[in-house]
Amino acid sequence: MDAEPSPVQQQSIVRQPRLPVALLIGGILLILFGVLTIIGISGWQLFNRVVNTPAEIKQTIIAYIEAGRQNDPEAARALFSSAVQRELTRSDLEQSFANRTRFREVADVSFSTFNLRSTLEETRAEITGQIHYTDGTEQHFAALLRIENDQWRLIWIDLR
Repeated sequence: MDAEPSPVQQQSIVRQPRLPVALLIGGILLILFGVLTIIGISGWQLFNRVVNTPAEIKQTIIAYIEAGRQNDPEAARALFSSAVQRELTRSDLEQSFANRTRFREVADVSFSTFNLRSTLEETRAEITGQIHYTDGTEQHFAALLRIENDQWRLIWIDLR
């Protein structure tokens, strides 16, 4: 005959499943914490990239104007994306530099529009704005850039 378990045995039977449930909940919380940490770090990196983007793009635009001012097609060519560099010739850049009024000493660059687009394949910025020269004059510009090897590279730039 089977004897009924005593109340002490019943309590131990009831308490046994709590340990695996606690481990399962702990494991789920640990995984959730890990996922949230990864999301937080990724978000912080993206935030830092976006915050630094305008200054980095300004530097690329200023470097292009300076290369034109120095009549240095190779320095200007290095500022373009690798795909554009394959198509861009020294003659193309020398022709762009022919209008010397566009290539003077730059005091600052300001943006009128700034559109940042990021996909799985690339990040691009389409911008318009003003180039402010040290002589007090300004010039409108438009440009399209993309990130390549963690640097902003020109796809095209139009100095109007």
